[in-house]
Amino acid sequence: VHDSYGVLAGKMDTLYMGLRQAFVDVYQNDILESLLVNTTQGLPEKAVKKLRDAMPTKGTFQLELVKDSKYFFA
Repeated sequence: VHDSYGVLAGKMDTLYMGLRQAFVDVYQNDILESLLVNTTQGLPEKAVKKLRDAMPTKGTFQLELVKDSKYFFA
């Protein structure tokens, strides 16, 4: 995905903070779980359990730290 953003030089800090916050807002929910729920409706529970068991475990990344990242967006 490629996005373009335009802002006056004096508003770069606002853009940077807004992008970081939007990233946190999007990814704070369990996206893989949501995908699983939305794509397995109607499948037998046994099949859903098998898929859920195959999902990767979550790591220790603290999403909120993105807000303090120096090089989040360039």
